[in-house]
Amino acid sequence: MRFDYSVLGDSVNLASRLEGQSKEYGFPIIVGSRTALAVKDKFAILELDFIMVKGKKEPEVIYAIAGREDTAQSGRFQRLRNLTIEMLACYRSRDWDGALAADRARPQDRRGQFAGAALSICTKRASAAISKIRRRKTGTAPSRC
Repeated sequence: MRFDYSVLGDSVNLASRLEGQSKEYGFPIIVGSRTALAVKDKFAILELDFIMVKGKKEPEVIYAIAGREDTAQSGRFQRLRNLTIEMLACYRSRDWDGALAADRARPQDRRGQFAGAALSICTKRASAAISKIRRRKTGTAPSRC
């Protein structure tokens, strides 16, 4: 006798979508809001973005797990978390210069990965938005590589 198993449901759909996002955001572990809330006291959690998940009408807030509890307690991580919150607030209110300034102020770890990947997506989007606005103001067409 042979059994075929499968898993269905919203949680499985979300997990599948988040797995695909981990490379783009540069973190091996990305979780949704329910998981982040459940583990926030045991791991260093950083909010990354809102994403639209196929089959849902509301965006999902996604988070990166950046380390264990000792990382979460470090002054360096606390500074990173505060800068991330500031950067996301600026980004979401379309204060592109403020978002970029918060991004440039972020701390780096020995490997240079601690914060770099976490904010790179929003930074790229903010930079693109600034370029687009400047092109509109000057009337120049975008350059092509």
